[in-house]
Amino acid sequence: PHFCITRRGHEIYDDSVRICCNGEIKLRVRDQECCGDENLYFTSVSICCGGKIEDRFVPPRGSGQRTCSSNDEQCREQMCCGGKPVDKEDTMCCQQQSIHLNDTQQLERDFLQCCGNTTINTVSHFCCGGKTFLRHSALECCDGKIYDKRAERCLTTFKPHRVVSKYEHICGLQKYDTRNNSCCSRTLHDMPEMNSLNPTERNHKFSCCDTIAYDSTTEKCCRENHTGFPTHTIMRKPNIYCCGNGFYNATHQDCYNGRQLEKVFGKVRCGYTYIDGDREQCCGNTVYSTETHQCCTGDSVSVISKDHICCNGQASNETVFCCEGITTRAKRRPDDDECCYNFKTKEAQTYNSKKNEHCVQGEVTLLPEGAEPCGLLNFYFPESQICCGQRVYNIAAGYDNCCDDKPYNSLSQQCCNYEISNISPQEGSCCSKDFRVYRFDDRNNPCRSSCGNVTYDEEFQICCGGVVHELSEDSECCGNSVISSSREGCCGNMFPWSRRGNTRCCGNRELYNIQYAKCKKSKVVHQNATLRKLSDVQYLCSQSGMKHLDGGIKHACESKHIIKARLTHVQLVENHIFNSTLIYLNFSDISAVRRDEQFNASWTEHDNLVFSIQVPNNKNIQCKKSYLLRFCKVIVFFSGSLKGGNVRINKNSKFLMIKYSRKREALITKKLPFEFCKKNFNVQ
Repeated sequence: PHFCITRRGHEIYDDSVRICCNGEIKLRVRDQECCGDENLYFTSVSICCGGKIEDRFVPPRGSGQRTCSSNDEQCREQMCCGGKPVDKEDTMCCQQQSIHLNDTQQLERDFLQCCGNTTINTVSHFCCGGKTFLRHSALECCDGKIYDKRAERCLTTFKPHRVVSKYEHICGLQKYDTRNNSCCSRTLHDMPEMNSLNPTERNHKFSCCDTIAYDSTTEKCCRENHTGFPTHTIMRKPNIYCCGNGFYNATHQDCYNGRQLEKVFGKVRCGYTYIDGDREQCCGNTVYSTETHQCCTGDSVSVISKDHICCNGQASNETVFCCEGITTRAKRRPDDDECCYNFKTKEAQTYNSKKNEHCVQGEVTLLPEGAEPCGLLNFYFPESQICCGQRVYNIAAGYDNCCDDKPYNSLSQQCCNYEISNISPQEGSCCSKDFRVYRFDDRNNPCRSSCGNVTYDEEFQICCGGVVHELSEDSECCGNSVISSSREGCCGNMFPWSRRGNTRCCGNRELYNIQYAKCKKSKVVHQNATLRKLSDVQYLCSQSGMKHLDGGIKHACESKHIIKARLTHVQLVENHIFNSTLIYLNFSDISAVRRDEQFNASWTEHDNLVFSIQVPNNKNIQCKKSYLLRFCKVIVFFSGSLKGGNVRINKNSKFLMIKYSRKREALITKKLPFEFCKKNFNVQ
């Protein structure tokens, strides 16, 4: 308990929810403390030093800046040392003396600690008894005394700790040598704890079973706190387990309440007997017929007739109510349809909810039609009123919600830590760190962090790649998108995909559709073995080539140019000399699909382009003009050179043309940084 000296004398208060300051007990707000005996302050923005409240964050020296917050990277954080505020970054406080750290020490700050009134680097030194020692594999500290752990040990059972021989231990009040004896729960035994042939190793046979020392290679331990029977040991053999004061063999025996029972195969155990598990069941330790009875559980366990109702382990019928699953109560009137239970008096009574009767704090109360209870002695009409703290307020007055026991308007006000703020939800939010309402643009809000050029609330929002998203229970970042980790996956920390659909991730770098493609050695390949052997330009003529983006991320990384365009004309010309087909594609409404600036893809705008593509003939595919013209708007990935308005694609060129969609364009423009392509596809 905590005490506070108030005007009324010594008062006890709960330190977890209340705070004593200036002789008053107040509601404790998170992050709030009392400085000295008078002033309350928030530890996130202030410190208490020498009984005075000082700013936790101060402007850089000579900056001329007046205010600071934890969100301002230029600000310096202070701490208290010897009753004075000092710079936390370049100072350490040892025995209330501030020690200035040089540039090297500031870099090693995580490894520094106090030793007396000076600092040491714990990587190379350690502190013992206020003195500094070089780290050595054999030296350690025992309550301020140095010892060599190769021959000695620190005995922590004494205060202060003692340095003794490595093999010397205490068992109860007796000293013993672990090479000759052992100790189990303050009981000394002749079995050695250490290996007699090699005293540096523990005796692998020795174990303790409460106060009993036993050979763990040939015996098992049966502890009293596990079995409820005196601690003892049994032989270590397969299927041998603890039972009462002895053991049982699980191959042909059961154990119940410490008694060995011979199993009856084909039957199930109920207490000390075996029953037919089809027609009979076990209720506690009582056998009953499932055809005529049922098991009723609650505060007690009993067998009741099937035509009865179970209420907390006891039988009841339709003429009585089972109140709160605790007790039965006969109906006061035949048409009663509810039961009201008073948890203080343990009494219950029935009532009719259709006749405007209500259960209020364990008492049945009659109210006007359409009314709801507001405390024990009041009521209100929900269509026009609200109830706050057992008092009624009219909605017409502008109230629509309660803040603890006070009414407020949730459109223009907010409730934060039981206090009403006039900053609307559209203008700001309640910060759970200091329970104050801040406007969204207030940089002093400790709940808001930077995300790109804006701030966001970490409690309700998440920052992904400089973009702010609303936060849900399983939100995770995937590039600059947010995903629900239970329903979606993230490929390469960049591309979201739904776990419920046919999309999967290959090699943590590419997306593919499992109906048409598969992942082989971290590469996306076609499911069809014939299509798998086609070149890029031949794949253009396959019946599925333009429908799917399988392998498209690789093309998006490696292609010099990516355009979106309208396909206006297709011409096919057979070339029998080279056993190939020349495909001429005319495009209009052309624009570049922009990627990360680091791709350095030079592009000169064109109104129209003509692609000439050499496609080697293949007996398994046939280029059809009608198929190509089905896709009016397309995305084209290519690396061929542009001459005037013509692009030539030879038979070995990297090339891909797919049906256009905004989702596919967004994947390239918003989710494909150059560093991803450089890391996963060696793009230079």
